[in-house]
Amino acid sequence: MRLGTLINEFGDEQLCYFHENHFLSVEQIGAVFGTFFPGTLNELLESGEEFEEMQEWWDHEADERLPRAPEASIHFENATLGSAIPRPGKIIDQDGSRPQSSVISGNGEIRLPDVPNIMASAGVGLVIRKSCRNFDPAESNWRDFVAGFTQMTCLTTREESGFRAAYDSFLSLGPILISMDEFADQETLDVGFVVSDEVFEEMIALDFGQRLADLSQIMTLHPGDVILVPGSTSMEVQGGETLECRFEDLLPLVNPVVAAEPLVSETSLDTE
Repeated sequence: MRLGTLINEFGDEQLCYFHENHFLSVEQIGAVFGTFFPGTLNELLESGEEFEEMQEWWDHEADERLPRAPEASIHFENATLGSAIPRPGKIIDQDGSRPQSSVISGNGEIRLPDVPNIMASAGVGLVIRKSCRNFDPAESNWRDFVAGFTQMTCLTTREESGFRAAYDSFLSLGPILISMDEFADQETLDVGFVVSDEVFEEMIALDFGQRLADLSQIMTLHPGDVILVPGSTSMEVQGGETLECRFEDLLPLVNPVVAAEPLVSETSLDTE
């Protein structure tokens, strides 16, 4: 199953099925075929069983029914992309955690702060589906707790402060979530990282049982939390470059990089 988030003309988020390069509104499809599911991925994950019900509908009926609703279909070239998980709960990576304010939607701009040594990596984000505490890989399958993957590009700095990954726009999450059933027979994920036309190939091992176990010993993982898994390639980036993450056969995640202008607070403005 493939799900995406689009931004409509009113700025609202719409959960969509992604089928044959087209986005189809879950709400509109529900009205046509009587399959009523939550309208955002956050709500869908928090609902529990409805994610599994949607996946079952996708497996048995999507190929037949989705092409029969052209009025609900938007080709990806005409779509305004959001993030697969618009409002992540906890965002966890190897450096700790990131705030929601660091996330940008779709192919938005990455705005660099005025600090040196900003590094970028591409990889995948695991989206949690079921609450998880004290997970034991010897007793359970980690895949049962993960809704799926989306591609991501993340940035960090080499500052000594504890906020190296907390800057606004330092995390770009892809617009599409691929559910775990599509990876039933895979042991690795292939990720391409492109920095201004220079291509780096990554291979990420699909073995996250111990990672899930370690994290769930520290904190309870909830539906909608995202665990970031970057590749091994880390490149220094500057304004004017373009970062691209290619993952499986998904739409590429392309983010232009711009140098941010200095921020001016309202209290510092000259009011004379």
